Amino acid sequence: MDTTTYITGRELRPGDIVVNPYGDAFPITKVRAIGAGRRVTYERKGGTAASFTVPSDGLTRVFLPRRSGLAPAER
Repeated sequence: MDTTTYITGRELRPGDIVVNPYGDAFPITKVRAIGAGRRVTYERKGGTAASFTVPSDGLTRVFLPRRSGLAPAER
C-alpha cells in the first residue's frame, strides 16, 4: 500500500493539516529550515510528534508512517 501523502500549493505552515491516504488528519506543529529543505513536525493521535522533510525544490509528496497493518478496505 502506498503511504504517500500529496501536498500541493503554498509552503507548509504550523496549523496546516496533513492528511494521509487512510484519511487521518495530522496538524502541523512546527516548520523549520534545515539545509536545502524544510523539516515539518506534525502531531499524531495521542499527542506523539513525528516529522518529515520537504525538499526546497517544491516536491509535493511526503511519506507518513502507516497507522496500522489494515488496508483502507479492511477498516
